[in-house]
Amino acid sequence: MASHRHRVVSGVELATIASELTATVRVRALDPDLAVGRRAAFCRCGDLDGSDGDDASAPTTSVSASAMRLPSSIVDGGGGELLVAPLALFLPFLRRDARGGAPGLGLVDDAEVHVMREATVDDGGSGGVWVPARVVASAVPPDARDAVNALASADGLGALKRGWTAGGAVPWNGDGGGGGGFDVGAVVAGFVVLRAATGPPSPSPSPGISRAFARESPLPRAGDAILSCGSPFGVLAPSHFANAVTTGSVSRTWRRRTPVGRHVADTSAPPPILMLDLRALPGTEGGVVLDAGGGVLGMLTPPLVARGGGGGGEDDAVPLALTIDCVKRAMLTMASSSSSSSSSTNEEDDAPPIAVASTSASPRTPLDDAASTSVVLLSTGNGNDDASNPSWASGIVLTAGDGARGHPALILTNAHVVHPSARAAGGDGRGPRVRSQRVLVPGAGGGWRDATPAFVFAGALDVAVLAATTTEGDETRLRAATFADDDDACRRGEPCAVIGHARVGPRAAAAGGSSVSASASASAAASASPGVVSAVVRRGVGGEPVMLTTSAAVHSGASGGPVVRAADGVVIGLVTSNARRGGKDGDGDDVFPRLNFSIPSRALRRLRLAAEASGGQDDWEVHEAAFEGCLDAYDDDEVRAVWNLRDPGGGGERVARSRL
Repeated sequence: MASHRHRVVSGVELATIASELTATVRVRALDPDLAVGRRAAFCRCGDLDGSDGDDASAPTTSVSASAMRLPSSIVDGGGGELLVAPLALFLPFLRRDARGGAPGLGLVDDAEVHVMREATVDDGGSGGVWVPARVVASAVPPDARDAVNALASADGLGALKRGWTAGGAVPWNGDGGGGGGFDVGAVVAGFVVLRAATGPPSPSPSPGISRAFARESPLPRAGDAILSCGSPFGVLAPSHFANAVTTGSVSRTWRRRTPVGRHVADTSAPPPILMLDLRALPGTEGGVVLDAGGGVLGMLTPPLVARGGGGGGEDDAVPLALTIDCVKRAMLTMASSSSSSSSSTNEEDDAPPIAVASTSASPRTPLDDAASTSVVLLSTGNGNDDASNPSWASGIVLTAGDGARGHPALILTNAHVVHPSARAAGGDGRGPRVRSQRVLVPGAGGGWRDATPAFVFAGALDVAVLAATTTEGDETRLRAATFADDDDACRRGEPCAVIGHARVGPRAAAAGGSSVSASASASAAASASPGVVSAVVRRGVGGEPVMLTTSAAVHSGASGGPVVRAADGVVIGLVTSNARRGGKDGDGDDVFPRLNFSIPSRALRRLRLAAEASGGQDDWEVHEAAFEGCLDAYDDDEVRAVWNLRDPGGGGERVARSRL
């Protein structure tokens, strides 16, 4: 069957499909002490008779999230409609004896579950109608739970900020109140199956639901466009917030790694978790995630959020999705278990499969090549094995080297990566350089290679080149990036993507993180964030570009990665920094990932030519000499003013800036 990666439907059609697949679900129960209400990101208080109000002393609390509607092919003789909703929404309402760490059906006696369906003329109103529902099953997929735990560990996101927990409508506190006995992986990845009463009028599930589930969806890759649908703050005003859609992209896939040998893990099975680049508001968890062709990729989970995060910005939350393949496997396991314990001999009646077409590989794209072989992970400072002070960045392959001849690979990155006090990064240039640098070569036979700075620019541009040792075969594992030379490559509005090792560092090689393509080492593959070139800052009026800004997201670890043209993967810039506002050392900062700064490829032309000219040498001093003077033309007051965020025409007043 042909891949649907190249079939793109309109945004309106995608929104229609997504809204048909998504519902709002609420749970309501007695809450005399407001134990649930105080913890919830939002809630609605009500009276014992079920009428809603805003009286904070009312004895009931209602919270809501989203749910994914299942196709009619899975609806068995039990009647009603089946939906999948996040387990996290139900944890605060579990009986004490049901909080032992395994998902059960033990809700408190007074808990009520409702699903909203669209109102009809017979309902006498607009908006939606709450219909009763009940929990019929629950599951915590082991592979997804382990993947989330690995991602939240000190070897994953914990290398950036200590303490990641689950957010969403009812943030998980892990202290026994609402979900005690569960770990963060179970809270994020767990789901429940609901059966909603339809009652008169009884709308049948739309045929579009079955078509969306049956549509072939190739394995997602970094940068793939997505559309999600959910109900943020749904219980507060359903007519305002129900089934709101938002767009974004896949940042990378994630799985709990089981290393084979040193570096390569089996990536043949579909990954259970997607890391996403989109805004996920409380209550959207449970909503459907579609690819650009309208196929179901999965459902939103509660995001991972940093405890005590800075300003509560995008850097403090990581949106995730549970893949539909993972949901399908978990439901088939539940059905099989139910069948084996049943007296029925007809397994098909007890375990009807979900109508989801199997995922498949699709032709490689320019972004795949750049992410897997032209952008590398760098480990600096105390190295990959020191968990107390992890430090990493990204690099662009200038030359792949030749391991058989002892020729090093030359890697372009930022000066501040190897010299934190570099003047181009806002320092005084007097501090020491980092002790060690290593480059991770992707693919089978790859691994960590020692590196030495061949060039660190002391001027206005935040640029350095590393010379990395190579072994035989590395010249095929690495691929020199293609750079744009023309000024037209840097046009405002040009679709682009930032590629780099954002958020996930060196120690993730043992913790998790699957590649964006099955051929690359899981730890070595970079993530991608699409956007457009927001602005081009030029030298004088109509002069050559000396700075780019983009709308793509730049997170910690993306320093030294490329900005590439979305159409062909050609490098148009070198990422240097994002913007932040707040504390001097990053504590309490507000980070603006989508306000970032890059060096245009035009400014790097001489550096790239020097790398190509010296790439066939094994004399490290030759490399150092080749780069001397390459960027002197960019070390003047005008360029320094631009990169210090001073307007040469505005009196030179300096404003605050900071590096990644």
